[in-house]
Amino acid sequence: FILFMTALYYLLIGKKSVLQYLPTLFPFGNGDQLIGSIELAIDAVFKSSLKICIFHTISTWLIYSIFNLPFAYITSCISGFIALVP
Repeated sequence: FILFMTALYYLLIGKKSVLQYLPTLFPFGNGDQLIGSIELAIDAVFKSSLKICIFHTISTWLIYSIFNLPFAYITSCISGFIALVP
């Protein structure tokens, strides 16, 4: 735990981005291509998380509305928020 927190502190305080250190760790191949593919993967994770959040919100609202259950809007917003936060 202490090692993790120390590494996290120095990575956050440093002037360089974490992605700029990656080409030095993996000297083979093109560094720009490696950084680009990592950025695309991170972007895809955030987009899919947002899509799941929207799906949970709409499906919860739809089910609550079909069965005329109370608090449809509040529970659908809570469901979407919980789906967004891992």
